[in-house]
Amino acid sequence: MAPERITKLPSAKIAKVAALVAVLIVAVVIGAIIVPKPSQHTYVPTPQVAETPQAPPPYVRLRVEAYETEAHWTRDYSTDLPFYISVIVYAAYNDGTAQADSVLITITVDGSVFQEFSTYIGSGSYTSGNFQLSFGYDTSHEVSVSASHRQSTDTKAISINAILPRSTMTADIWKLFVTPNDPVVKNTLDLILRSYPLVPKWMAIRDWVASNIQYAYDDQVYGGNYWQLPRETLQHGTGDCEDYAILLVSLYRAVGYDDNRVFVVLGYTSRGYHGWAKIHVDVIGWRYIEPQEGGILAIIDIFGSVSASEFTPQYEFNDIYAYQVT
Repeated sequence: MAPERITKLPSAKIAKVAALVAVLIVAVVIGAIIVPKPSQHTYVPTPQVAETPQAPPPYVRLRVEAYETEAHWTRDYSTDLPFYISVIVYAAYNDGTAQADSVLITITVDGSVFQEFSTYIGSGSYTSGNFQLSFGYDTSHEVSVSASHRQSTDTKAISINAILPRSTMTADIWKLFVTPNDPVVKNTLDLILRSYPLVPKWMAIRDWVASNIQYAYDDQVYGGNYWQLPRETLQHGTGDCEDYAILLVSLYRAVGYDDNRVFVVLGYTSRGYHGWAKIHVDVIGWRYIEPQEGGILAIIDIFGSVSASEFTPQYEFNDIYAYQVT
């Protein structure tokens, strides 16, 4: 058998192969150095857990509402002057989530404590009440209702204007202008009776009013129609026709004429709308009196019938009665 033939590579090729092998070895070594080894521990991200919102702690939140629910005029029987009656309604709410014990309710009038008490108001509940106040005429006042707790406080303020109507009025208001028991009216009556000792009382009163009150137009004094109380007419010494009549009738009632014997009358005359008095005089009977006339002329009118024919009454009133003439 013929021996295997061994072909020898040229020396140049052997050198190239050796160089290539060396390059591959170097590349493997460098790769092993540069490429990081995988971590022995696997990273697992921490799951995000949503936090449950915490409910706020229980709390008290107070809220107060108050308003004037009713108002009317009456007579102050100690002075006989107009008196304003106001009824206030209030409510204190607890809009919070906690029970409110020992809530202090304070009612003040013009800065002074009118009423104060402690109460309980449950969560989402309220307490309410009302109270009545009385004020003199032509006055203004501040009323407040407050609710106080250690966690919350609220206050509601109300303005009260007790201004007596002087132009647009109801019949009930008319009656308040006749004030026979007003101390100013009574003192004036005493002066009149001392000044006219020998004259019949109804005549003395009429003459004094005609002589001591000067006529003044409302437009010039007040800028429009304005009824005066008798004490105001006496204090000013002036008035217009209804002021004369109201003063005269107040004095007649103060001297003792019954409520069914003397009236203020509003109506028409040849001079236009007017105010005068109507009185039932003993023996003479019913007669109209012009309050602005005194002396001999008034005597002639009271006994005659001329004055009655000149007046067309529309309304009559005193401190007790007020009605429309039919």
